[in-house]
Amino acid sequence: MHLSLLQVRGTIFNELDDEKLFSIIDFLEFEEHFKIGLAGGAGKANGNMSEVDSLHSYGSKRMPKKLELTSLMEHTRLRNIAISRRKLDLPFDMLNRAVNSLDLKTLNLDSVELLQRMVPNDVEIKAYREYERERKPIPQLTEEDQFMLNLSKIDRLATKLQIMSFVANFCDSIHMVTPVSRDDMFQ
Repeated sequence: MHLSLLQVRGTIFNELDDEKLFSIIDFLEFEEHFKIGLAGGAGKANGNMSEVDSLHSYGSKRMPKKLELTSLMEHTRLRNIAISRRKLDLPFDMLNRAVNSLDLKTLNLDSVELLQRMVPNDVEIKAYREYERERKPIPQLTEEDQFMLNLSKIDRLATKLQIMSFVANFCDSIHMVTPVSRDDMFQ
């Protein structure tokens, strides 16, 4: 927003000449003098750390830089996996044991159905295997990706979950298929 000449009249701004100031002030030196946290700053000229620099380093100790994590999944899939993982609320080693032993006491039907939607697809499995083959650091992956990587290592995961779902739904299926006798119909 610019001020009109009437608004500036009688103030210091009326007599300012920007071009004259640019020729008098060396802004490169000015900028170099007031840099924060870099060599050449105001307090570093005499070898001491300035207050600003010490605050800067203090702040970095209190709040470490957030580590950039890598994801091999697309954004919506990553978000859905994160939500589903929170619903599972089960450590991976217990989940792995439950799936491999087809344990429906540890993994109820809802958890099995949730896991069925989380089974890594072929593209994801290939991406995780490639990631490991290149010996990239696993902790660099997001928690969801690490979870999916571990799921991709379970042999025949989809088949095992399908069996668990079938067994869990078996009683309901039997009741739906079992014919109703005449005596039961009229009681």
